[in-house]
This record gives sequence, structure tokens and C-alpha cells, in this order.
Amino acid sequence: MFLPLNQPLDLDITLESGQTFQWQKQGNWWIGPLNGNMIYLQKLPRGLEFFTNTKPSSRIAAILEDYFRLDDDLNVIQSCLSEDKHLAKAISQYPGLRLLRQDPWECLITFLCSQNSNMKRIKKMLQNIAMTFGSVSVHENEKIHILPSPEVLAEAGEQKLREIGLGYRAKYISESAKLIATQQLNLNWLKTAHYETAKSILLTLPGVGEKVAECVLLFSLEKLNAFPIDRWIQRALKEWYPETHGIPNKDLLQWAQRHFKAHPGYSQQYLFLSRRTNPL
Repeated sequence: MFLPLNQPLDLDITLESGQTFQWQKQGNWWIGPLNGNMIYLQKLPRGLEFFTNTKPSSRIAAILEDYFRLDDDLNVIQSCLSEDKHLAKAISQYPGLRLLRQDPWECLITFLCSQNSNMKRIKKMLQNIAMTFGSVSVHENEKIHILPSPEVLAEAGEQKLREIGLGYRAKYISESAKLIATQQLNLNWLKTAHYETAKSILLTLPGVGEKVAECVLLFSLEKLNAFPIDRWIQRALKEWYPETHGIPNKDLLQWAQRHFKAHPGYSQQYLFLSRRTNPL
């Protein structure tokens, strides 16, 4: 099955850019879970080749278009961003980097696990959650585990999550799962809420601070003005933008949203990847 592309997309860069941690590469193929499906992907010169073990190809093609945000005109976005010399350099290095449109629940779990963790450990924690509590999708000799629903993790409880290596994050995930399972919080509703409203609600969740909230807003809730700030972004802003000197870290978000006002979210991702992969 084939999905033609008229937009830039680099699978390797995008799927390893710190937005998601559930995909694995085998040879030329990326294998991962998407909307409960086991998906195989590889990039060809004119588009994406894909297959799955479940839904019809037309349904999967629509899911992929949504997931890779192919409705974003990346050429126009990059042209706008390239007026900034640092972003122009990053875009020249990673012209196929795209933001992802992820499931909000899975995105929330992911970035709760990301606290004080590296990429290897985040992948391991998500794998442990999926293998212990999730469902299994099988194709021939391959299988992947799908992350469980909020209802499943709410029933599992904090202690069982601690037993699979989540540490203090177990409490955050368990309590958030209970809020969603009991319909005290509807993550999908936040897609239509204003940025400030959605963020203020996310910040009420156990363990969700500024960085986690901004990640969930940007990668799953349609808030392209979100701008997650971690140590790599702090370094990029302080080293490449002299006007940030003297601005406290807590005020960098407001500065970035003003400075990159056309596309803060895309700016963040290009700067993050550029600074992380090109240390001074």
C-alpha cells in the first residue's frame, strides 16, 4: 500500500526527534502502534509504503496523513522560519522534520514518563506499561504491545505501576488515569479549548508541570503556539539569541512565543533537534 506525498517528510528524523518513543526500526521499515493498529512504514522517493494487519488501506492512509500532520504546509512554514538564521540552519539539516499529531492520552503518559529520564529509559517504561497492561497486535512473526486505556491503568493502580519500574511517576499516571476514566477530564475536549484554558487544566493533573503541559499541548492538542522548554532549548536560546540574556528561565516561554510568533511549535522542534545533535 502506498501514500503519495507532496510534503517533506523524513521518517527517521521525525520518529526519533523526541516526540514519540514507541516506534522501532527494522531494516528499512519502521514498526509501531497507531490508533490500535500495528503499522509498518518505509519512505520511498515519492511517498510512504505501508501495511498493517487490521484496517483497510484507505483508513490507514487517512490515519497516517493525520498523524504526520500532512495538512500542515511545511514548505510555507519553513520559508517563514528561514528568516531566522538559526532556524534556517536547522531546517537545512532536517528539512523533513515534521510535528506529529498524537493521541492525547498516549502523549500524556509519554511525557509523564519523560521526567528526569533519557530516551532509552522512556522507551523502556512505555514498553513495560504496554507489555504488562496493554493489548497485543500480531502480524506473521512480529508483535507489538499497545498502550492501555485510562480505564485499565486506573484499575491497575499505583502499586502495580511501581512494580514495573515507573517509580514516583506511577502515582502521576495512576491518578491521571482515574480522572480520565471517571470522565472528570476529557483530553479530546482540550483540542478545541483555547491554549491558556487547555494548559491551565493540564497543570491541575498530578505531576504535570510547564514542560509536560507544553509537550502535550504541542504534540497532541493542536496548540502549535506551545513551546516546550527543556535544557536543550534553554541552551539554544541563551547561546544563539543574545536578547535572552538576563531573562529568567521561567520567562523564556513568553519571550519565545513573542519572538517565534508565526510558528512557535515548529520553531521549538527545529531548535531542539539542532542543539541536541550539534553540541558546541
